[in-house]
Amino acid sequence: MADSRDTVPSGTEESTAAGDQPGETTATPAPPGVAGVVSAVRSRRNLAVLVGLTGAVLVLIALGVFFGVRVLQTDTQEVRREMALQTARQFALDLTTINYQTAEQDVQQVINGSTEQFPAEFFGVNGPEFVAFVRQLQLESTGEVTSAGVERADVTSARVLVAVRATVRDSNTPEGTPFNYRWGVELVWTSDKWLVSKVELVL
Repeated sequence: MADSRDTVPSGTEESTAAGDQPGETTATPAPPGVAGVVSAVRSRRNLAVLVGLTGAVLVLIALGVFFGVRVLQTDTQEVRREMALQTARQFALDLTTINYQTAEQDVQQVINGSTEQFPAEFFGVNGPEFVAFVRQLQLESTGEVTSAGVERADVTSARVLVAVRATVRDSNTPEGTPFNYRWGVELVWTSDKWLVSKVELVL
């Protein structure tokens, strides 16, 4: 009579013994090419992020430089504007303050604060002739700036409106005669200062 016990196929025991325990699964390793692709993709992403951050930093630096230059230019214009105002005020005072005893120094002060063409154009004569005229009349003039304001100004030129009161005395009117002037003072920027190029009466 044949044995009723079930027989296990010969290949089954070996398969069970060689394999994992029942209920366990073994992960299938990724093909070598997949890992390389994943690594490459991650590297490219990191590179893209790095490039993006670098670009953002460069943009911020460029903006900082741009606005820094703008602020510097604005500060320079404000400084020159104030210098133009003060130069025009002083020049108007120099034009209306003169004494026959110090005429040469007084005229030289005007020459020093103006362009080369200004003295002859304003006085109608050269410096020495004007000094001789002042001494001949024993002229004395005392000026006072009553108001001044910048009409326009940039980094190379400016125009300032100046109101001046002057009292003029000479050998014929020792008691003095008052005068009121309102001038438009044109200035040009040289290497480090403003020079007056024109003075005209403003009605």
